[in-house]
Amino acid sequence: SIRGTMTMVSESIVRDLFFGFDRSQLLIRCDTIDRAIADLGDCDEVRVRFVEPYGIEARIDIRHPKQPTARLMREGNPLDLNGVQAGLDRIFEVSIPWASLGARPGDTLQFAIELYQQGQSIGRTPSEGTIETSIPTSDFEKRLWQA
Repeated sequence: SIRGTMTMVSESIVRDLFFGFDRSQLLIRCDTIDRAIADLGDCDEVRVRFVEPYGIEARIDIRHPKQPTARLMREGNPLDLNGVQAGLDRIFEVSIPWASLGARPGDTLQFAIELYQQGQSIGRTPSEGTIETSIPTSDFEKRLWQA
């Protein structure tokens, strides 16, 4: 199929995407081929685009890579709640508070990472579909961890 061929041609800059969470926030880490600060040099923005909660995206401006700035949007409009933090050096990482997403424990979370250059998408991870997980409930540590 043409779509399959296109996917093979456009290899993403992001090699590995990891995510995790604690009680207060979602944590995302993107590894690139070498150093993220260099590999993402052609990008001006990284977006964490949510399907659930619907219409929310974190936009991280990386034009000044040592001081990335982040804002949270809902359907293109800035949200008052923010709290998104990002860092870019060897890896790219971002943290997004659950409160900023308006999400509650047990809710489904679906997202993808998209790279932008001058307002145009130049790469997406995963290339199709989304990463899906559930927001942890307050007892998740007790259920998942043993000493």
